[in-house]
Amino acid sequence: MKYSAFPSGTVSLIERLRRINQTVLVAALAIVALVVLVSGLFLNLRALVVDHQSAGKVLGENAGAVLLFDDKRAANDLLASLLHSPNVSAGALYDREGMLFARLGRSDVTVPETLGQSGAVVFYGARSVRIVEPVIQGGEPVGALLMDVDLAPVSRMLGWQALVISLAAIVALLFARWMVVRLSSSVLLPLDRLNCLMDDVSQKQDYSLRAGDSSVIELNRLGAGFNAMLEQIRLRDEWLAAQRNRLEVAVAERTAELLGAKEAADAANLAKSAFLSNMSHEIRTPMNAILGMANILRREDITPRQAEYLGKIDAAGAHLLSIINNILDLSKIEAGKFELDEAPVDVAELVGNVRSIMAERAEGKGLVLETAVNGLTVPLLGDSTRLRQALINYTINAIKFSESGTVTLRACPVEESAQAVLVRFAVEDQGEGVPPDALPRLFGAFEQADNSTTRRYGGTGLGLAITRHLARLMGGEAGVESELGRGSTFWFTARLGRCGSLSARRGAAGRQAASGAEEMLRQRHAGRRILVVDDDPMNREVAQLTLAGSGLIVDLAEDGRQALTRFEGRGYALVLMDVQMPVMDGLDATRAMRARPDGASVPIVAMTANAFTEDKELCIKAGMDDFLVKPFDPELLFSTLLRWLDRSGATA
Repeated sequence: MKYSAFPSGTVSLIERLRRINQTVLVAALAIVALVVLVSGLFLNLRALVVDHQSAGKVLGENAGAVLLFDDKRAANDLLASLLHSPNVSAGALYDREGMLFARLGRSDVTVPETLGQSGAVVFYGARSVRIVEPVIQGGEPVGALLMDVDLAPVSRMLGWQALVISLAAIVALLFARWMVVRLSSSVLLPLDRLNCLMDDVSQKQDYSLRAGDSSVIELNRLGAGFNAMLEQIRLRDEWLAAQRNRLEVAVAERTAELLGAKEAADAANLAKSAFLSNMSHEIRTPMNAILGMANILRREDITPRQAEYLGKIDAAGAHLLSIINNILDLSKIEAGKFELDEAPVDVAELVGNVRSIMAERAEGKGLVLETAVNGLTVPLLGDSTRLRQALINYTINAIKFSESGTVTLRACPVEESAQAVLVRFAVEDQGEGVPPDALPRLFGAFEQADNSTTRRYGGTGLGLAITRHLARLMGGEAGVESELGRGSTFWFTARLGRCGSLSARRGAAGRQAASGAEEMLRQRHAGRRILVVDDDPMNREVAQLTLAGSGLIVDLAEDGRQALTRFEGRGYALVLMDVQMPVMDGLDATRAMRARPDGASVPIVAMTANAFTEDKELCIKAGMDDFLVKPFDPELLFSTLLRWLDRSGATA
């Protein structure tokens, strides 16, 4: 089959390449010629001036005596020496008053305007260069030497250069044209035939046409690929028709599902209650005994049914503790007494930690829990505890309100500077979604999307309010994006500072310290004596039983005064000190211990139900080294003891 040439009104690829080649080559040659000619002119002119300036300086040095003795004959002989240079067309010697003393060559030489200056002056003209060299005698100018230098040699040199460049350009253009002809015959003509074949297939819809073979490997592959594409078009058309029918059915089913899943919920406000620090203390103290005893019983030889009961006690206690913590956090935030810590934060590790904590709960509902952390490889500074708390609040809600599908925890940077990174945390679920009219009040304290939510799922409605407060304290914001029947995305942002890799490594080391702390206590510090001071007998017993397996020798005291009596001469390695006690509280007892010679270096760790920041500050100010809030996890107690016993053992 014979194929037509290119359509009218267009330019062939061969012609376009020829034009581009010639245009680029001519432009390049013009630039090169301009650079060569300009640089040649400058260099030749500069060399000519420098040579004659040198000669003029020598003559100027000899002309001083000539002018001084008014020797015109010697002056003419001096100017005659300029004839040794074929480029000098005229010369003149002037005295101090600017009067012509001697002349060589043309008679139209004028008095130089620069006469009397101490330096040489050069005047550039179209055909010649005038050099005026001062004549110095005894450090003072006594006259001037003038030379006119012809520029004919420079012009001849530029002419020869232009001729050579023109010949080179002609040769380059001929060679380029020859290369374009060769390229068109070997590559472009087969490509032209393939292009015509594609036009025929497109216009006639005739998929029986095939491209022929070519001697060029790449074009042969292109033709084979085009032939394979033609074969696939028929199969694709059949597949598209079938997919179109299936897609229409799927869209109809999905639309019906979305319309059926949409629900409306009435809004209601729940009363907000204020809780003081004393209430938290009174609740945390028995909670410490309840959870502590449950943990001690779990270590005994118990039956599976008893283990199940203890698990329920732990779960109920943890749930109650989370409510207490939320209420306490809200109280501190509203009182303006909430403060953030700043320590190294590994965002990827933090998100992974939340996933590990929530994995069992998600699996219990048949949900898939995933994480996606992007662009956060550098170490950052922030309050990892509060970041984790906010992310856990969102994750608990996502699991609670999802019956199936995937819950995804995401983190990515949205704004960066030299000092900080604004990080966006988000939790996406595929639950039932939130009605649009409920979205504005979701982040209010004691608010939920529907009154029935509390009965169906439980919860106090504090988690989202606290999360928004935390985000704002960390320089960010919190919000939600939701669509009924499709799920929700709860997000918050936090501005985290930058820190060095050393700080990050120190933070990572601190996080690893808690793992296996009880075993390390037995290995490193078995037999060392510690003192537990608490006015509550149940909490004293919990502490003694919890530490029984660590190899430490535990002494007990009911108040600060009794603690001081026991402390004297016992050589305690560490003191666990309650704060609120009768007779003498923990703060006064700590100050008294620090005043003794044997108590200055003993680690003292606060063990209290007061969880406010100012309580911690009072303990540190009184001389305590660390701060544990009741009820505390046994592993946290073991890791704290291990850290301070390691330090005291190293300095002992």
